[in-house]
Amino acid sequence: MIINCSKFNNFFLLCGLMLALACTESKSYSQKLLPNSEWKADASSGEGDYKPELAIDGDMKTRWSSNFTDDEWFRIDFGQVSSIAGFRINWEAAYGRDYDILLSEDGKEWEKVYEVRWSDGGISIF
Repeated sequence: MIINCSKFNNFFLLCGLMLALACTESKSYSQKLLPNSEWKADASSGEGDYKPELAIDGDMKTRWSSNFTDDEWFRIDFGQVSSIAGFRINWEAAYGRDYDILLSEDGKEWEKVYEVRWSDGGISIF
């Protein structure tokens, strides 16, 4: 699946484990956009050395890990108006079974654009 959205600013939040992206105008890109030093990641928690910024560093050997509780979230602030045509989540052995993809123009009010139930981990492409 591809997210092709318009009129969204710079936030991406993953709920459940929560993940949300933000975009403004539809554009096509033929290359990966990670890593981007302007992007900022934060999360509801972090387990040990697995900090949120490791989820967006472009290195498949690093990752973010939440505490082992429900209702964890992960958010990316793109730092500027951004266009997102799609994204990919590479889960490790632990993964979010149920989660929502949310978009925000301001980081305060969120719009759910995807709802995932009974995920089996692996690679999720939107």
